[in-house]
Amino acid sequence: MTLLVLLTAAAAAEERTGQVVFLCTTDVHGKNPSVYQAAGAWKSRLESEGAAVLLLENGDYLWGDPWVNRDHGASAVEAMNQAGYDVAGLGNHEFEWGTEELQNVMMNAEFSVICANLRKPDTDEPLFAAHTIRELAGHRIGVFGLTTPDVAEIPGEERTGTLCVEADEALVLRAQTEVDTLRASGCDFVVCLGHLGTSGSSKPNRSRDILRQVSGIDLFLDGHSHALHARMLEGTMQVQAGEYGETIGMAVLDTDGQLTAFLLRGTDAYALPEEGECAAVLPAS
Repeated sequence: MTLLVLLTAAAAAEERTGQVVFLCTTDVHGKNPSVYQAAGAWKSRLESEGAAVLLLENGDYLWGDPWVNRDHGASAVEAMNQAGYDVAGLGNHEFEWGTEELQNVMMNAEFSVICANLRKPDTDEPLFAAHTIRELAGHRIGVFGLTTPDVAEIPGEERTGTLCVEADEALVLRAQTEVDTLRASGCDFVVCLGHLGTSGSSKPNRSRDILRQVSGIDLFLDGHSHALHARMLEGTMQVQAGEYGETIGMAVLDTDGQLTAFLLRGTDAYALPEEGECAAVLPAS
């Protein structure tokens, strides 16, 4: 029995060796804290099978149900630390407690916090880092963050202060600048962690609008509109993991360059789809 288990584990590791797997949650709003544990378990499992894994959160995780509201999202940050999250973006609801409190809460984050289009008006520097670069399975992967201009609609000037939230043409320019910067830094795969969404009311600041006008994005991890997507959008793979921790988005970059997207559903099981049931496939170029 022990030999069989070891052989099975070795075969699984050989199968995923060289893969890069992106796991993403979004718009949890504190409603299902167990999703962080589930995402962390998936990361551990895939790494044990030989894959390099990047675990990301795409915004609206610090505000919502009492579990996060009671301490302004500190519980969510701690749960994400324990799960082994690598990168988190920002949603509009991260600002419900004000910019200063957001910065205080994020001081305890053991993961990178990124957003390129929230700028300090006096210096034009980003409030947090604009991007992060990771070396995984022989790839140099750049991830940059964008958030919805709806941040500016959070009531109360004390919430966002004098932050400059780039939108419309400025958002497109910022996105292209980030892609160009990452490519110039030697990144061969670029991910946009964009809390923008697909709702018509968000036009012209939707993920679709960015992908129509910005070149060089390989994977767009979406949020904000609480939709479920694992598809090709404007020639780029788009993954959006719905809402409330009911789904985990997954994209697999294989050794031959093929990119495959899945949605892992189910509050308890998060069962991996059978081979052939993937939602979208982008063949190797």
